[in-house]
Amino acid sequence: MLTVEKLESGYGESPVLRGVTLEVRPGQVVCLLGRNGTGKSTLVKSIMGVLKAWGGKVGYAGRDLTRKAPGERARSGLGYVPQGREIFGQLTVRENILIGLEASRGRDGRRATSELQPTGRRDEDASKAVSKRGVGSEGEEAPKAADRRGGGRGSDEIPQAAIERFPVLPTMYDRRGGDLSGGQQQQLAFARVLAAEPELLILDEPCEGIQPSIVDDIRDVIRSIKSDGRTAILLVEQSLEFVRSTGDYVYILEKGAVAWQGDMEALGDDVVRRYLTV
Repeated sequence: MLTVEKLESGYGESPVLRGVTLEVRPGQVVCLLGRNGTGKSTLVKSIMGVLKAWGGKVGYAGRDLTRKAPGERARSGLGYVPQGREIFGQLTVRENILIGLEASRGRDGRRATSELQPTGRRDEDASKAVSKRGVGSEGEEAPKAADRRGGGRGSDEIPQAAIERFPVLPTMYDRRGGDLSGGQQQQLAFARVLAAEPELLILDEPCEGIQPSIVDDIRDVIRSIKSDGRTAILLVEQSLEFVRSTGDYVYILEKGAVAWQGDMEALGDDVVRRYLTV
């Protein structure tokens, strides 16, 4: 499914990734671990095209995506929840989820979600993208669950799969994303990506800075997605307990390179002490 070969990247003239090679197979939950500053977020940004690769290759489903724009990668089936969530604060919860559909449709070549940064001017761009699809403004009645479960869905309906795992979100459809708590914003960011029905979900520290009850909810969502078997996951996470309870395979980065890899069962205390203990 996803193959990363000898990937190199960095910021300015400072290299971060030094020949990273990894693979995510269909239905797998692959976890990316490492101490702070080892290149985990840089790697997922480079996979999504948010950060330009200096060398190496990113392949997905038999296609070379190395030089493709983030929007084209999203339309190819990649979904990305970045560190810090980056929801569109000025848009409603409903509009945030619907803008996620643009990632899969890529209508008229316009920018997909991963190319619209959810701050300042990009909030306006995202709002225009929603308006062009005929989505109502704040106060419009949200589509009923029964309607969403019907035969096909209309262009402005929220896919049931995007919100059924986060039952609190439909009660907040008309609230601005920026008014939600950190945990609620994380659930919204998750649902927005699921609206595009990705085949590969890339999660960059989804449990960072949120309350334990929502961490448990996110764990349940990942397990549910894994159980369905239709979507693979590449997960960046600091919590060993969370990783061990969700993942199948592990890569550990050190100084921008893969220092260790193996099945979850092989991630013993000796490996943790060597590569992860601060």
